[in-house]
Parts: sequence; C-alpha cells; structure tokens
Amino acid sequence: MDREDERTRSAPDLPGAPADPGRREAVSLLLASGLTAVALREPASAAAAAPDPAREPPRAGDEFVYAEGERKGRTVTPGDLSAESPFAVTWSKDPASGVVRSGSRLHRVLLVRLDPAKLDEETKARAAEGGLVAYSGFCTHAGCPIQHWKAEEGVIYCHCHSSSFDPRAGGKVVGGPARRSLAGLPLKLDGDRIVAAGEFVGKLGPPKA
Repeated sequence: MDREDERTRSAPDLPGAPADPGRREAVSLLLASGLTAVALREPASAAAAAPDPAREPPRAGDEFVYAEGERKGRTVTPGDLSAESPFAVTWSKDPASGVVRSGSRLHRVLLVRLDPAKLDEETKARAAEGGLVAYSGFCTHAGCPIQHWKAEEGVIYCHCHSSSFDPRAGGKVVGGPARRSLAGLPLKLDGDRIVAAGEFVGKLGPPKA
C-alpha cells in the first residue's frame, strides 16, 4: 500500500463525502439506544414527581370514613353521630377517585357532634348543620394520634400525655402539656354525607423544635 492510499483510509469523513455504511449504522444504533433510554426514564421520573393522593390533606368535597374498629372504611353519616355516640376517628376520602387519605397520620380527622347552642362563634362558622365539627386527630404536644373522647367533660383527650382540647371553642387546650389548639376543618352536609367544606384551619401537630 502506498502512502496516498494510507492517508485516504485514515482520513475522517468530510461533509459531502460518501459515508462509511458500517460507521453510519453504528451511529444510528447509538442514537436509537440513547433515545430509548430517555423515553424509558421520563415516565419513571414523572411518576416519582407526582404527589401521592393518599398522603394529601383533606380537600373540599371529601367525605369521611371510619379509621378503625368494626366499621373501618365505612362512610360516616350524620346519623352515626348522636348524643350517645358523638365522636368518630376518621380519614377523609375523595369520593371521585375512592382514594382514602390515610397515607399520613397528620391528616387523621376527628368528627364530633355537639350542641350547636354551645359552640363559640369561630367554631360555629366551621360547623355543619346539627353541630357537627371536625378537628385534626394529631396531638399538638408530641404528635400522638388522638382517639379518645371524654364524655363527662366534653373534651377531646390524648392518652399519651393527657392533653385535653375543647371542641366547642376552636379546639383550644384545656388541660395537659399541649400549648397549641387543634387545627379545625370546616364541614357541611351533602345529603346524607358529611363532607369537608375546605382545608384545615390552623397548624397541624406540635411546634417544631
């Protein structure tokens, strides 16, 4: 082989020059592989970025289902809450998608039926017909889940450190070490359903250290 042939074989392709078929095929395969990898990554990234509706807080229009006990998962109706049984621990549920928002303990909801005449103005403005009120079920002292009602005192009670909250007065603290009121949730009635009329009012859980 003379030097001219050697230079011709080692020279890169120039614009307008005939391309090497083998090289062109290799480049095409590399490009196709890269595009496929990007296409496969995009759905996974989008899914990772999408919020989990089960971890979202209650939204306007959500109904409520029992969070525990024999009736767990069943929709709470106004008739379920009475003077004899005025208290329920619940999760909110999106009636359109069927998603129960139980993915975060921050979003437990306590439903209570009270005498409407005994509600203060702030509480009355958020209550549904018949004295139905709702509060966060996440204690503002140490973040324990609240699941008790003291009927003799008419207070929401946290068993962890004995904090008590008055549901007739905006969930304010009336006993124990908690210093912050429970966040309230506005309600309304939609036929035979109790539904959220907005989002939580107030801060959820204990103060940050």
